[in-house]
Amino acid sequence: MANRSRPERGASAAAQGASASPSAVSGPGARRTHPAHLADGRPGGHAALALWCALALLAATRAALAFVPSMWGWGLNHPRFLSPGWAWLPWLVAAAALVPAFATRALPLATRIGDRLTNGGRLPVIAVMLLAACLVSALPDRTHFTGDFLLRESSAAQPGAPGALIPQALPLDVVIHDHLPYLLTRFGVADVNTAARVLGAVETAVLAWLAVGLVRSLTLRGAPALAIASIVFFGGSLALFTGYDKAFSELVLVAVATGVFGVRALRDDSGVIALGALAALAVLLHRSGLALLPAVAVPMVVGLGAQARPRRLANVVGVALPLLALAMTLPRIVDTFVRFDLPTNLAPEDVRQAGAWWRAAFAPVRLADIANVIVMLAPVSLALPALVAARGRGGNGVRAQRLWLLTLVLPILVLLLADHPPQGFFRDWDVFAAPAALLSIAVAIAVGKVLAGAPHHGWLAVAVALAAAAPSLQWVALQADSVRGLERARAFVAEHPVRAPAERGRTWAFLASRAWQQHDLDRVVEYAGRAAQTSPSTYVLTLWATAEELRGGFAAARPLYRRALAADPTDWRNWLGLASASLGLGDHEEARRAVQRSLQLHPHNPYADELLARASRLARDGARSPARPGDQHAP
Repeated sequence: MANRSRPERGASAAAQGASASPSAVSGPGARRTHPAHLADGRPGGHAALALWCALALLAATRAALAFVPSMWGWGLNHPRFLSPGWAWLPWLVAAAALVPAFATRALPLATRIGDRLTNGGRLPVIAVMLLAACLVSALPDRTHFTGDFLLRESSAAQPGAPGALIPQALPLDVVIHDHLPYLLTRFGVADVNTAARVLGAVETAVLAWLAVGLVRSLTLRGAPALAIASIVFFGGSLALFTGYDKAFSELVLVAVATGVFGVRALRDDSGVIALGALAALAVLLHRSGLALLPAVAVPMVVGLGAQARPRRLANVVGVALPLLALAMTLPRIVDTFVRFDLPTNLAPEDVRQAGAWWRAAFAPVRLADIANVIVMLAPVSLALPALVAARGRGGNGVRAQRLWLLTLVLPILVLLLADHPPQGFFRDWDVFAAPAALLSIAVAIAVGKVLAGAPHHGWLAVAVALAAAAPSLQWVALQADSVRGLERARAFVAEHPVRAPAERGRTWAFLASRAWQQHDLDRVVEYAGRAAQTSPSTYVLTLWATAEELRGGFAAARPLYRRALAADPTDWRNWLGLASASLGLGDHEEARRAVQRSLQLHPHNPYADELLARASRLARDGARSPARPGDQHAP
């Protein structure tokens, strides 16, 4: 492996020269650091200009979309829904870093931080890990909108059989995110949400450690090291560590660790056994972990084939681990794919109605959603095409390294085109978090080469670091604000572009459920009524009817209970609701019939006995008995 091309070493040497000499951007040639002079004929100038243009375009777009009442750019318009401080302070800092005069002033500090992270021993890394854990702990997810947030909380809190609500989950996912929180809750250590937040804080610390590990694997230091670590750490996936109880957060860690050990395997043949362990973890955590296997396999194969003295035991273990994991999980993954993913995620009803896969995959709204997911999860990813184009076919490494970079980029592109999330990209973005982490690694390596190849433009490292950090912090802050976060969800279905009926229905149903938790009956009625227009499920109808009844709208509640019972006549709670609403309208006969039907389904219910007694008094007295609706039959 001594003869292997190692662009990282050459890149790091140039980066060190750039970061160690602030005078390179503040001396006599400082005028050349103006953006107009980035492509000044020096090595890396065109790539540096492409990088600056991409960052400037992102910053300008985020600012413009803050004033546009539309959700076409929902991955970029977070400032529109944030408080003024959160909306504009991070944006202004990141935008100011695009001005060389400002970025140059911050370059010495960025250089010192980068040097401390890469050469300062354990203490600076531990400090960064603690800061990362404190960050997500201070901004917990209070919106609960992402993916299966509410379902996962219900599953972990469910007595008797944690994981029963998610039969497609793999065993390791169930152990970490269902059995563990359930046990902590049962023994009074912490509730489900607190347990998820503590786990997220620990995992965020690990993510920070891995981000520093990638920089050290690339042998970078100074301001470029800080920029690369920021690209890897700061992304939309950071919001998964603020209370979301699902295996996608662990998959993000696996993806970033793949970058760390992949670089080492390509460089000096080490890390083969670690890569095998990562592949095994990926397929044990979630079936989408299969998408990470190519990124693990390429450096693993290269490392195995290039060792001068094969480490036989390590090689055997490294290869055996993923094979054993696949043997354990592949039959179940295939069964889940056939029974669940194929009809739900890959070829749902709206895709079949479109008549052709390509027509649904490349619909304008879907393409816009794909772009939004990418830029939200990997904020600097827009720069990657520009960097590739600017660098042309120059020496970027040997074929294996290029193939590996391709395996980092392709998973998210394939998944975005093939997958049709049941709740839409806007809500089910968590599915793409781990592949987006691989994309961020590819972007980080490309940006690192640009910064190393343009030592006279070292101030760009500051702009890159802030361009990654600012939108990620805004996204986490938005998730931590339940009022503003839910307003964003409402805007998604109330504004253009018009969403598919099922997607609108699910979103309105979620908003109705959250309004119920917040005891806002008026909003429950509004949102559940909108949800019922496209998705009149029994849950939505029951929620709507109960809210109407609690507001005293017995005339509106009774037909809703009837509709719910027509869809599911075995729900004893809705029979009680119908009985209560009928009593409120003075109809003791229907109330009696409804209570008796409820008792047949669920005998010995004290509330049913009370309703039956009130119906009997109403029939005997011939007068209206005031209804006393409670939450005994609430959804």
